[in-house]
Amino acid sequence: MTFSDISDERVGERGTWTIPSEDGQEISFSGLFLAFSSSHSDTHHFRAHPEGIEKNPIPILDSDGKSMRCSACRWSEFRIFKEEDQRVGLWPYLIHYAGLSSIPGEVTRYRPVKELLTAREVIEELTTRQGDSVRLSVPAARLLAQAAEIDNGNLKEAYDARRVP
Repeated sequence: MTFSDISDERVGERGTWTIPSEDGQEISFSGLFLAFSSSHSDTHHFRAHPEGIEKNPIPILDSDGKSMRCSACRWSEFRIFKEEDQRVGLWPYLIHYAGLSSIPGEVTRYRPVKELLTAREVIEELTTRQGDSVRLSVPAARLLAQAAEIDNGNLKEAYDARRVP
């Protein structure tokens, strides 16, 4: 099984998982695959590709000189596992983040695997804070809802009691 096979079709399965880490290594552990979510879109954003994808196959730059957002070109994938043998760390919940791209020359990037002790920490890790704004992104909310359904215990209780919109 490859890393890309660990997607929504496998949610709820127990198994031995191998996930890539940010340092180019792989982490293997046994546990329950709680959730998968992606920000990927099948449709290219019209502002990032004015006059169509054929004329502008790579998102154009915005006024700040940054590439405009297009979730069909670059997207994130999120996975939550509940480790059973705790060989990776002392804490049972693992969150894995991957940044993917369909743009030639760009490679998949990984953030450090987050090891979390409690269900409330899972919610906190997925929460976005900007100034006075506190929220869950759509992919994070979807990930959390799916994980709460599978981990019908502490994570479900924390999900039901959350105060983050």
